Amino acid sequence: MRKNKLPEFMLLLEQFFTEYMPLSSGLSPNTTRSYKYAFRLLFQYVYQAKKKNAGEILFRDLDFDTIDGFLKWIEAERGCSVSTRNLRLSALASFAGYAQNRNFEAATVFANAVKRVPVKKETIQPRVTFTLDEVSVLLRLPNPEKRLGFRNQVLLNLMYASGARAQEICDLKVRDFLVEKNLYKLTITGKGNKTRRIVIAKPSGTLLERYLEETGKASRLEAGVPIMAIKNFLGHSSISKTERYAELSQGTVNRHIRDWNEKWFSHQKENPVTQKNENQIPDFLK
Repeated sequence: MRKNKLPEFMLLLEQFFTEYMPLSSGLSPNTTRSYKYAFRLLFQYVYQAKKKNAGEILFRDLDFDTIDGFLKWIEAERGCSVSTRNLRLSALASFAGYAQNRNFEAATVFANAVKRVPVKKETIQPRVTFTLDEVSVLLRLPNPEKRLGFRNQVLLNLMYASGARAQEICDLKVRDFLVEKNLYKLTITGKGNKTRRIVIAKPSGTLLERYLEETGKASRLEAGVPIMAIKNFLGHSSISKTERYAELSQGTVNRHIRDWNEKWFSHQKENPVTQKNENQIPDFLK
């Protein structure tokens, strides 16, 4: 279907994902991926409930009964948790606000429907913490004599020493690691692109420094984690010592990023969306 013949809903949704989210919102790639998945699920539900293809959906089709039915469907039929259900609602609410700012009249039915759906209260689980002995055992599990074991040892030490989220560790650039006046510092970028500078313990800092130096001497820096895809993905600055890092092809970098995220950061617990030929998903949501 040609772009100028698309309904207003699909035109604004495309702009939301191709312009607003990557250029203006400052949201993480994982959030963008989650939002896209939410709308793919919504299109699947609308097709089942109303026999409407994705390209035929209008704002008025997304009334309260449809939105409420969609959220009940992903819980009852797809086995989503309350947390995941709320994430899907958050995706719809974000787009509803965007759409209303650009075409208030067209988006009103959809936006009002989303506003009427309450966020479900989640059951708060008691926080589980490790004892010092348990942490010690955990940090000793990787075999540092092996390449991947050394990598895993560094990552576990770094996460424990910094208290950073797993995604924040994966987003680290080499230039975010600084040795200054015998202090080992990290610049952490968190949600909303907010940064903070922290000091990590010397044993963890020296371990990370040694790992960067030893990996930098290898002919290929394909250790399997984004932090080591140094040149193409993580920036061009080294740590305090001057090192020359091997060039990685963009294809290799992309493969590392994809494999890492699929292994560690995929939070999709539902079954994958199955699409019928009659309900083609637009390219910008894939």
